[in-house]
Amino acid sequence: MRFANLATKLLCATAVVAAATAVSAQNVVKLGMVGEFSGPFAQYGQQILGGMKAYMKLHGDTVAGKKIEIVQKDTTGPSPEVAKRLAQELVTPSTSWSASG
Repeated sequence: MRFANLATKLLCATAVVAAATAVSAQNVVKLGMVGEFSGPFAQYGQQILGGMKAYMKLHGDTVAGKKIEIVQKDTTGPSPEVAKRLAQELVTPSTSWSASG
């Protein structure tokens, strides 16, 4: 169950990243990660963030001349309402965010 939920989140995040990077016209692309960094499932959020940082360390933190910046948002536990609110904050039209998590 947890793996299926994580796989769904990663699939959605990939689609959002693809759409948001096409829209961004700045020199920095902010990749927002909504996950649990505290609470009972904090380890999963830390592992995903660690994997993202490790990838960027190995392959660089620029894509098409734009710097990638990771911004993490903590849901503080298994709370769909909080996760939805944080994801909506990341993808508002007034910012150039991309969401993951």
